[in-house]
Amino acid sequence: MDTGAITKLRRISEYIDNIKKTAYLDIENIENLALSKNPNSDLVKKYTSELKSNELTKIFIVKQIIVFYLKNILRFILYSIECAIFKIFGKKSEVDWSQKNFLIDVFF
Repeated sequence: MDTGAITKLRRISEYIDNIKKTAYLDIENIENLALSKNPNSDLVKKYTSELKSNELTKIFIVKQIIVFYLKNILRFILYSIECAIFKIFGKKSEVDWSQKNFLIDVFF
């Protein structure tokens, strides 16, 4: 979120807070949905609908896809190395699989 959007959201929040200071003294305004800071309320929706989002460009999308695949390929290579190390040096369990009952002990 850019600083302009954050500034607008702060202003609307302060505006609602100032109204709430006096409005909730009146018993009829306790459940006033117009003074809600819920992002789905009409006041916040109308105020933030004027905010413009950044347009997606082809270069940005291609860059994000390349970064995504490079990160995941690196993670896959590291996982493969870890798996190979575990297969070679990992502790082998000595379980007799012919038994019918197993006791699994889990502790922290």
